[in-house]
Amino acid sequence: MTKNYGIMRVEKRKAPDVTGLQMEANRTRETAEKFGNSDIDISKTQDNIYLKKTDKWRTEINKIIKENGLKARKDSVVILDGFYGASPEFFKDKSEKEILDYFKDCLDFHINTYCQGNPKLLINAVIHTDETTPHMQLASVPIVEDQKGKHLSAKIIMGGRKQYRERQDKFYAKVSKHWNLERGEVRRNHKEIKKHKEKRDWELEEQEQQLNVNINNIANLEKQFNNLNKAFDNVVKTHNFNQAAKIIDNLDGRSLTSKANLKIIQKTYTDTKKLLKAYVNIMRSIKQNKSISKQAKDINALNKQRTELTEQINTLNVQLDTLKQQTRKTQNRAYIMQFINKNQKQFKEFVKTLEKQKELEI
Repeated sequence: MTKNYGIMRVEKRKAPDVTGLQMEANRTRETAEKFGNSDIDISKTQDNIYLKKTDKWRTEINKIIKENGLKARKDSVVILDGFYGASPEFFKDKSEKEILDYFKDCLDFHINTYCQGNPKLLINAVIHTDETTPHMQLASVPIVEDQKGKHLSAKIIMGGRKQYRERQDKFYAKVSKHWNLERGEVRRNHKEIKKHKEKRDWELEEQEQQLNVNINNIANLEKQFNNLNKAFDNVVKTHNFNQAAKIIDNLDGRSLTSKANLKIIQKTYTDTKKLLKAYVNIMRSIKQNKSISKQAKDINALNKQRTELTEQINTLNVQLDTLKQQTRKTQNRAYIMQFINKNQKQFKEFVKTLEKQKELEI
């Protein structure tokens, strides 16, 4: 029997991401085509269900931060971007009411877990029914209050990996278990989430996470090899073969009992230094790649800003064309009036001639 899983994912987002998130979450038939997501059925976009809707996210975010007596820095995380869903099979036999009730449970979980039970910190919550699998996308402001006061701090709310696992356990206990869903494993169902991020963003995030893992692993290995180097140095200097035996035991299970095996120690020492040097070079390469990854993210943010500016320029160009048309009409009127004024005398004489002709005819 196929297992169905509950899906919960929350990510930190900064100010430059807000416009794009709002456009995707509160999409219309006209804007849905911009996201390049082949799973979106534009004919159903108007049927997306809003549990809370805000039309101007930036304005609302700034308002909430100000009302709480806080101030955001340029690099502050101002939004927690939430994704809630389940395995596709879960929804197949569910009524509209059951699906709505499931996502309401997810919303209550988010408010209690990420907003300290304060629904005023919620910016937006929409159930997308215009894709293959229904899911809910929501946004909240990461404000937390403790004994020291209020803080705009996604770091405090999100914590580290341990806290992430604890929240996954809590989501299972509070929501998934009630709906007979299994607890998802870390990064399980990532394909379902991937659809809601730009391909480049996803690749950069995956790359950065792998780089962080590799750097941590190499740092640990470097520490171990440094300790081994010190031990080998001591063995070579003192010919302490008992200590050498322990070191070799730790490496590959072999024991060293005679002076004749000093060459084994020296060879292992040399090989270890070569291996350490190779790992150092790898670490430098990884750090360089991480820098490139960060630059790519910066470029991606600039591209989003460029898209917004391009849209503004297009709007201004339309307004400019309208003004040009009005200017041409005004100029045409001016030319006509100028012609009439210039030829007014001849026109009056022409009219008089016509009047005389009519009198003669009578």
